[in-house]
Amino acid sequence: MKRLYDELGFGRTVDQSIQLAHPCITDTVVYLTELNYRNLVKVSGYLKTSLFAITLLLLAASLYAQVNKPTSITSTPIPFSKSQDFIDHKTKIAEVTFPGIDYDYLNPEDSDDRPVHITDLLKYLRDNRCLIEAGQLFDAESVGNALKATKQFLSERGYIAANVVVLGEKLQGEQMKLIFSIEKGFPSQISRIVFRGLKYFTNEELADVLITCLGDGWRTYDKRKIEYCTMKYVREAMFSKGFAQLKIKSISRRYAGDSFEVLIDVDEGIRYTFGEITVEGATVFKEKEILELLGYSTGDILTVKHCRILFMKNLPINILKKAMFSIVLNSSRNLCNLRLKEWILR
Repeated sequence: MKRLYDELGFGRTVDQSIQLAHPCITDTVVYLTELNYRNLVKVSGYLKTSLFAITLLLLAASLYAQVNKPTSITSTPIPFSKSQDFIDHKTKIAEVTFPGIDYDYLNPEDSDDRPVHITDLLKYLRDNRCLIEAGQLFDAESVGNALKATKQFLSERGYIAANVVVLGEKLQGEQMKLIFSIEKGFPSQISRIVFRGLKYFTNEELADVLITCLGDGWRTYDKRKIEYCTMKYVREAMFSKGFAQLKIKSISRRYAGDSFEVLIDVDEGIRYTFGEITVEGATVFKEKEILELLGYSTGDILTVKHCRILFMKNLPINILKKAMFSIVLNSSRNLCNLRLKEWILR
């Protein structure tokens, strides 16, 4: 039993068991050890080669990023500092972008929500002949004009402190991407509206008319809407009081701290009233009858409506059937003398 126990190797150490085993086992262990060593050497070589290749790739990527990094062309409209990467009338503009501008209306129904939309900006640039589109050749002067117009557009929409920087990204070949980077900031607020040159009207009277037209968001500066409301509703309010020769001379703004005042210069002109109204040669129709059809009396204010009717010769047909008329303006006395002559249609 002990012999069988010893033959099976029980009670011996591992080294003793290997030595008593078949000689090929020892040779195999030595071979595997040498093989593992050679493999480790190869793997180490592969790792060194891979690390070197990765280092080269990272270096190439870094150099590519430096070459293709957007290059600042200018931060001021004029004079325009040219970049060495972009050549006038040679480098082709492949794309034009305006990051920082609104591409969607958030809530068109909200009067306080007045985003600066890309379509409005492009239309403004086109109207001012400053629009730059893909496919054009780079021109430093044209880009400077577009930059100046973009700042003016933002200023007219209330973003007076907006910052616009033009960047150029070099692309493959002689191409570039033109970037107008925009930081609008917060819109400036209107503190009050001032009408200058008034004699007969009060500032509050006309300012109320303008604010009513502008709505609840009247403090947010919008040059287009201010001009529209002034030329339409303020003019009509003054015309209705007899100032038919009224002129809106200019609309500007004056800064007052963080806000500003809107200044509207007006020339009220002459206020006409109806003076002498006469009917000449009344034979068939009575003078009183013609005057009643006319509806005007001495002392009445000559309004825009009256001007349209009289100067455009648009009197009611029942008057035209009975009288022809002529108008004489007496500027020295601010009177409109109206003469009607009986006229019978044949």
